[in-house]
Amino acid sequence: MIIFPEARERRSGPHNRCVTTVRPGADGRFEAHALPPATYFAIAVSHLQDGEWAEREQLERLASRAARFTLADGESKTIAVRLRVR
Repeated sequence: MIIFPEARERRSGPHNRCVTTVRPGADGRFEAHALPPATYFAIAVSHLQDGEWAEREQLERLASRAARFTLADGESKTIAVRLRVR
């Protein structure tokens, strides 16, 4: 799973907490922690090359197919996504 902010200017930079990847647990669920408040995209993909998840062009392509959600300060949220086979 790749989670990244809707705001393009928040997608890059050193120590970026707004862009993350998450692997599924044994139950098939993904859990991400410590995301700052923002509107995000989330998309499950079957495979990524090293570092591909952090490329601006790749995130632009994925945004149109990703689930959009908003997190408020201190909020926890459950969303449903489908695996995108590449």
